[in-house]
Amino acid sequence: MRVLLILLIALLIISPAATATGRGDIVHGGWTLESDKDGIKIYTRPVRGSKLKQIRAVISVHASMETVVRALTDYPNYHKWMYNVTESYVVDHPADSVHYVYRFEDAPWPVQNRYHVDRMIVDIREKSTTVEFKSMPNYMDKSGEAIEVQRYEGSWNVSEIANNECQIEYILDENPGGYVPDWLVNYMAIDAPFKTLSNLRERLEILQRS
Repeated sequence: MRVLLILLIALLIISPAATATGRGDIVHGGWTLESDKDGIKIYTRPVRGSKLKQIRAVISVHASMETVVRALTDYPNYHKWMYNVTESYVVDHPADSVHYVYRFEDAPWPVQNRYHVDRMIVDIREKSTTVEFKSMPNYMDKSGEAIEVQRYEGSWNVSEIANNECQIEYILDENPGGYVPDWLVNYMAIDAPFKTLSNLRERLEILQRS
């Protein structure tokens, strides 16, 4: 009996360390945790036939569902928080929940700038909201010397977890088109979504006070 008690105590002590998710661990769905800092977790997983990885970023914010939705659907102001986006505007609005949004991205040297038009579909529920986006190649004329992104799709998934507190999940599968060096691929997979969510959190704090 004494031996059994010692084993149970040892198991309780070891379990938290054994079950904790650390960098490089693979979690449900095949996602690998790449970064966990400042309240933002970044996961990646391989995409068949592509050198780019699918991205999943998660953050909890002190903001109401209404405020989060307000930020995510304020398309002309994406430049205020979305990393590298310097211009955005609504191209078409065929339905209340559907918008076609143009985005211009100022890419770091030596990569050419990128642009894309995305179909945005908003689904608002009582305790959750989803904003799905998918690029629509050739929807409008070429934007100067910038390269049109060939694939840019994913979603913003918002869940209310408490009063004035939400969890935001950002999923992105992207093919930027043209040449992208390996160092930038790795950079985009971790740093870009981190900075986007960090900026979004700051934006929500401003909107929450207004």
